[in-house]
Amino acid sequence: MTLSQDNAARTDAPLRKTVLHSLHRDAGARLVLFAGWDMPVSYPTGIFAEHRAVRTAAGLFDVSHMSVIEVAGARAEAFLDQALAGCASRLAVGRAQYSAVLRPDGVAIDDLFVYRIEPARFLVVSNASNADAVAGWLGTISRRGACVDLDVPERTLDGPVEFRELRDAGADSLIVLALQGPRSLDVLAKLASRPEDAAALGRLASKDVATVGLAGSRVIVARTGYTGERVGFEVFLHPSFAAEFWSAALDAGRPLGAIAAGLGARDSARLEAGLPLFGHELEGDLGISLAEAGYGFVTRRHDTFFVGGKPYLERIRRSRRHLLRLQGQGRRSLRAGHAIVDAEGRPVGQVTSFAYVHDDMTFFVLACVDETFRPASGEKVIGVRRPPAECVGACPEKIRVDLTVLDRFPTDSERDRWPVRYA
Repeated sequence: MTLSQDNAARTDAPLRKTVLHSLHRDAGARLVLFAGWDMPVSYPTGIFAEHRAVRTAAGLFDVSHMSVIEVAGARAEAFLDQALAGCASRLAVGRAQYSAVLRPDGVAIDDLFVYRIEPARFLVVSNASNADAVAGWLGTISRRGACVDLDVPERTLDGPVEFRELRDAGADSLIVLALQGPRSLDVLAKLASRPEDAAALGRLASKDVATVGLAGSRVIVARTGYTGERVGFEVFLHPSFAAEFWSAALDAGRPLGAIAAGLGARDSARLEAGLPLFGHELEGDLGISLAEAGYGFVTRRHDTFFVGGKPYLERIRRSRRHLLRLQGQGRRSLRAGHAIVDAEGRPVGQVTSFAYVHDDMTFFVLACVDETFRPASGEKVIGVRRPPAECVGACPEKIRVDLTVLDRFPTDSERDRWPVRYA
């Protein structure tokens, strides 16, 4: 299992715990250090069962370690349009957008989601490992405390705007929990406080956001997530309500097959779906850009300014790499940094993520490879349990791993097979 370079969090920082930590501990979860937080990687059910639940019913994830930043004020839209790679101005109220925040040199600080809750109020949700960097950078450039344009050093962004980290904002605090899988709507509907709330949930399309009553409390529900599921929700709620909601959701979902799921299943699900992870398929040691990861749609390509935009476009014009999504089976595993070789045994790239997804030892791999290496879906390629630099001459059979190339992202027919595959 690979989680991310989040695990390289500062060891001198105090260990942080989510508000649900005691529930995870009492449930027998295996807890690991993750981005400075003590997080459940799996429960006694095991990662395979938790992955299966996400694909056949629903998995409930504690993702409250992620940052929730409120950006508000009359200039919030204009500021985010310039501060982020996506177009916040294209978001209607009640819509969400996958985006990124870049440095002035075009390197991503983080990938993130932006939610427009009100005309002048947005929520920006970033990865736990990058939370301080994102909040610090946005705050600094809103105060005009850093250069935002290498070509025009005197440029400043629209403002002023109001910033708040909502994980700890008193009565206004918000944290995130995620319920992902084909039965997740059915679970939430059982928790709806009123028929109108259940109806509102049923109307949510992908990336829609609404405020509804669940289990007796008003919460923000977004049809978003990072498991590749067609149906999945992220619930923004006050920390004081988190334990009650967690227990109610598991009670309501248990007859439908829903269970608690840890970071292991979150990682395996996103990997099966080909979704990039910051530090692995985005930036990290290899410096992989959004475009190289298959997410070129995130950044604008026209002349409108945003921080890092011009250097980023120059960067991707020089790009000579792309990602492959691969599948294999067996006990010969690969790890990040292991080589992908061509038919002649020459290194053409390396693994960025690996995870088993099934107790039959099926696994998925993402790999960053040379632009010229473009095997078609269904073709066979070879992974080698050595770094590319050590792949000189013929590699022994015992360190070779057979892989099958898949479409970069799952097709509709592949997604349709998931519930059957994991039943």
